[in-house]
Amino acid sequence: MLYDLTKPITDIQGKPLHADQKPGPDGKGFVEDTDSAPLTLGIVLIRAALYVEGGTNPPAEEKFHQAELADKIVRGGESVDLTTEEMGRLRTAVGRMYMPTILFRVWRLLDAHVGTERPN
Repeated sequence: MLYDLTKPITDIQGKPLHADQKPGPDGKGFVEDTDSAPLTLGIVLIRAALYVEGGTNPPAEEKFHQAELADKIVRGGESVDLTTEEMGRLRTAVGRMYMPTILFRVWRLLDAHVGTERPN
């Protein structure tokens, strides 16, 4: 399926989110860096493709497939054609990596794909 990677990710109230964080004012934790680029479906999917859960060390072959998928998304530019298997892997990674609001927005965007599978 073809996905528009430029779609913005918003919070639960519809406000645009930003791609990066910075240290909080108290020096503890992090807050959204409002000077950074908007958070988009593409950024979330690249980060999810490369996500490795803390305390784990996947086999080299798995790491290779993760980087291969991230590379495919990056090379896609504004849109990417994902297989059902790739989309499933990304949905799982987004679920492990992100808070519920981002998961909600991303899954909705993945469910509302741009078009159908490209002909071979």
